[in-house]
Amino acid sequence: MDNISVLQEYYKKDKISYNGEKFNFLITCGEINKDAFLNFIPDFERRGIWIQFVPCSYVLGIEIVEYALKLAVRDYLRGENVAKKLNLQFCLRLFARTQVRDVLELLSRSNRWAVIVIIARNDVEEILEELVERGIITSFVECDKCAGNLGEILSIYDVPLDYVSTLSKMRGERMDSVGIKVVMEKIATVFLWK
Repeated sequence: MDNISVLQEYYKKDKISYNGEKFNFLITCGEINKDAFLNFIPDFERRGIWIQFVPCSYVLGIEIVEYALKLAVRDYLRGENVAKKLNLQFCLRLFARTQVRDVLELLSRSNRWAVIVIIARNDVEEILEELVERGIITSFVECDKCAGNLGEILSIYDVPLDYVSTLSKMRGERMDSVGIKVVMEKIATVFLWK
């Protein structure tokens, strides 16, 4: 795969700034080789690169991933992070959890298709190319096609499907749209009561 086609596959690239510090991020979706990734984790972390894979079956919308990422970076830069590593802080936010062990247990059930998040101070496109060259990302899929079952995802957040259904009918909105809003609220408030 050449560089141009790799770079066209990412879903979202942006930066997060807080008090003059800046992190770049990239969100894409694809098939991963977990064994290859585990071999390179220490190298990436030494270079100040945090990479996290989240099973597609746990993602209701990419906007939730981006929202959790921005909150995690803010936590990290403010020194309010629960996890020492930024990628784990992102997972705590994403799954609205306060315990790293809970997040690790959720991630251990992952499959090969994942939302891939790269966080670094340097060029995230180069890191994406490196992940492909090293065989960590083996193929890409459109992030819109990388989504799980609404009821199963809501159960991760302890939100009953009936609750979202009722809100959906009351507001005249689609259930997945209401589900995204409810999950984002859980993500935003998770650390208020820790």
